[in-house]
Formats: sequence, structure tokens, C-alpha cells
Amino acid sequence: GTRLQGKVKPLFTWEHFLETPKEKYQEFPWECLTCGTHFSFFLENGLVPRCPTCYPLLRAGESLMEKELQSLLSEEFLVENRKLNIIFPYELDIFFPNHNIGIEFNGLYWHAESAKKDKNYHLNKTLLCESKGIDLIHVFEWQWVSQKAIIMSIILNRLGSSKIVRTGAREYKIEKVSTPIERSFLEENHIQGYVPSKVCYGLVDKKGELIQIASFGYSRFNHDYEWELLRSCSKIDNSIHGGLSKLMSFFIKEQSPHNLISYCDRGLFNGKGYISSGFTLLEPTAPSYWYTKNHKTVESRYSYQKHKLKDKLMVFDESLTEWENMQLNGYDRIWNCGNKVFVIDYEKIS
Repeated sequence: GTRLQGKVKPLFTWEHFLETPKEKYQEFPWECLTCGTHFSFFLENGLVPRCPTCYPLLRAGESLMEKELQSLLSEEFLVENRKLNIIFPYELDIFFPNHNIGIEFNGLYWHAESAKKDKNYHLNKTLLCESKGIDLIHVFEWQWVSQKAIIMSIILNRLGSSKIVRTGAREYKIEKVSTPIERSFLEENHIQGYVPSKVCYGLVDKKGELIQIASFGYSRFNHDYEWELLRSCSKIDNSIHGGLSKLMSFFIKEQSPHNLISYCDRGLFNGKGYISSGFTLLEPTAPSYWYTKNHKTVESRYSYQKHKLKDKLMVFDESLTEWENMQLNGYDRIWNCGNKVFVIDYEKIS
């Protein structure tokens, strides 16, 4: 049966629903329990009716947060692709023709699986853009809400418009970074935050300010490789030409690795920084997903592996799959574009 989520209630009886001839997008009346708005929305298994007052759209598929992102970008670059059909039959939310860079704003509600955005939707859009020579940056709603400064820094860096463009990396000193400073720097400047590492190195300017770091640990997922580049980022709004290459060279000198692997988020980055630092592309990974409850909160899928669900969910059925159990408890999921996997084999190079 249909599972209602969110703060809405139907203004019709189940008898009326069962007696109504079913059309694919047959609309029914609803009431928002947050603001009291009455509205019409179709009823489909797993899809939550969304209040147009609490979640207003400026036009089909365009949210207030997307509009905010547009307002923060330079108007001289901005072109509305909806009129250009550059990647027909799809649309781009934002397109910079002078840079061949597009931005897709992925709201939790309209880009979740229940809204017909399946496992390959975001990846297929990325691949179509790549076939046209366009780099596509995916901005997910919860990242914009909680990490707006990081997202803007990534976008401006890709556009060559970072607020502070640093001179060559040669002018910066390399220091080992302690775990507390590494954690703080990554939480403030890296979209994925902190992950424990074995060693971390940083570039420090003449004033002693930490500008960029790279952290390394033993390979977590592919044991054919000895080391993994876990995190690499500069301070928000800063760009240092050759920064990662300099940190990599120091890592090689200090640790003498046999080989190295790293994972590049395909939704945010094109991987050119890896190539310029000596990596080669091994393979892409399949898309992965996050779980969302009421299209407001987002959680890692690793927290909801099936063997953990019995202790986490109010309703659990061992005979059902992880996804079926999650749906039974009112969860939806949203897919990313997967990663590009980059590697270096130092033994072959030498």
C-alpha cells in the first residue's frame, strides 16, 4: 500500500481512492499539517505529496535554493539552457558557455528515486554533457544548505574565478599536519569532511597559514594498492597552482610507496587535477546512494546495511531486502554519479 510521509494528510477517504478510476497522474486533495495549505497532488507509492507553500517552486523544477545559487554567480556567464536544449531531451539549470561548464541543482524531493530519478539518472546526464564537451557539476540540496561556502569555492575554482589565486606552489613550505588541525581543516574546507589518515602534509605560506593539505592512508577498498590519497583540498576561496603535485612529491620522498589509489567524486570534479599530478584513470565506479527521510534529512547508506537494520528500524522483515525494509519505514534514496578511480604505479614509472 501507499506509505504517507511528511507532514501532510489526505482530504479524501480510502474508499474514494479505491473507487476512483486510476490514471497515472490522478490528483487528489491534501492538507499541509505545517502551514494548513490545501493543494492537489497525485498519489503514488513512495512519493510524498509536497506542499507548494512550504516548498515553493519558481517554475517547474526550480527551487528557491537554486535561484539563490544563480544570484551568487556572475550574470555575464549565465545562460538559461532550458531555451537552448544543449543536451536535449534534458535541461541544465545553469550553463557557462565560455567555460563549457554546467551546473545541476538536485533537490532532495524532485531528484529522489520516488520522483523517477533512478540509479543512472544523474550519471546519464553527466555522460551526455561529457559527450558534448561540457563539465557538469552536481549540487545536491543538503550540501548547499550545510556547505554553501565549500560548494561556491568549488564552482568558482572551476570557473577560474577563485577569490584568492595563489602563486606557484614553490613559494610554500611543506609541513606535517597534526590530526586535530587536519580534522579541523577538512571539516571546514572539504566537501566530505574528515577521514582518519596515517599521514597528512600541508602547504604553509610565509605567515604560517595552512593553505592546502593532502592526507594519505592504507588503501581501504582495493587491496591491490598499498596507499590511498584520502583527502586533498585547499582552503576555501583559495587556489594554488601545482599544490597537489608538490604535496605528492613530498609524500613519495617520505613514504616510498609502491603504488597509490584515489577516488574522485564524478558529480563535482572532472579529474584533471589528478591527471596533472601523475595519476592515470583506472575505471569509473557505479553510482551510489544516500538515504533520505521525509526528503529533509540525508544519511549514508553504510549506516543502513541490512545487518544493521534490525536495531535501527521500527519495522524490520528479514525476508525483505535492505531497500524494501527502508521503504517500509518511510525512507527514499537519492543517487550520485559514482567516482572516477585514479592510480599511480611507482614501480612501473621507475
